[in-house]
Amino acid sequence: MTTPMRTLVLGAGATGGYLGARLLAAGREVTFLARPATADRLSLEGLQIRGVDGVTHSHLLPSVVTADELRSPYDLVVVAVRGNALPDAVKDVAAAVGPHTQIVPLLNGMAHLDTLVDAFGAGAVLGATARLAATLLPHGVIVEQAVGATLELGRPGAPGEDPAVEAVRRELSVDGIAVRVVEDIRSAMWAKWVFIAASTVLTCLGGARVGDVAAAPGGPGLVDAVVTELSAVAGADGHAGDPAALVRGLSDPSSGFVPSMTRELWAGRPVEVEVLDELAALARRRGLASPLLDAARVRLRLGREPRPVG
Repeated sequence: MTTPMRTLVLGAGATGGYLGARLLAAGREVTFLARPATADRLSLEGLQIRGVDGVTHSHLLPSVVTADELRSPYDLVVVAVRGNALPDAVKDVAAAVGPHTQIVPLLNGMAHLDTLVDAFGAGAVLGATARLAATLLPHGVIVEQAVGATLELGRPGAPGEDPAVEAVRRELSVDGIAVRVVEDIRSAMWAKWVFIAASTVLTCLGGARVGDVAAAPGGPGLVDAVVTELSAVAGADGHAGDPAALVRGLSDPSSGFVPSMTRELWAGRPVEVEVLDELAALARRRGLASPLLDAARVRLRLGREPRPVG
């Protein structure tokens, strides 16, 4: 019989809140680390998930702490914040990380791995991907666009059996969360990053869902151009992936998929454009042009920043 883990979730947004709610519903011991305002909201209203059926389900009120209330290490720390919040998150979570703590960062991109390893050591940090479709509304309700979530876990640069990784997999494997361990987690992270970037560029520039862009005159050519551009950046870092499979995934005219950054743009909410900035910076370092990626970054910034009228 395995000993239950004490889990700390940093970030009560769409990803952290959704996964934390699933874990709580399964009886896992979960605490949220939050800023005072968010801590007050969670303590009063709990985690609220509006399912694909349109019904809002209120879960049990979670245990919530602020950074100054952390007193002892946790077994598992799930980091689900935006990339630009990571430096503060590292400081906030430091007291929760002990000699045996495992950290699962659910961020897009790759730079966060180095930040966390520098702070806590390679033995504490896992690589991970998260696939779920959910949006956090301004009043705190998490809207589920598709049922369930899928996680991939692995120790970066250390393939093979790892009891700590397997323990994390077991702890996170509950109803509504499918978890698998992959040996080459960096390639898995790159594959997700390129897919998110490519689908964001397509839908942002096309102003429509993936399937609508693919079906439009010139759409297939745009798909090919975006995939070629971004796959070249990934390939320069040693993670070319399967561009043909990516093209197929973005060429289905029946696809209603819209990535989270484009959804936030259309809703007038803040967009995590830094995910694309990191990819563009890598392209520059490799001497590669990325005009379509750069155009999407401009569009995303124009959508999130005030513009003069008249």
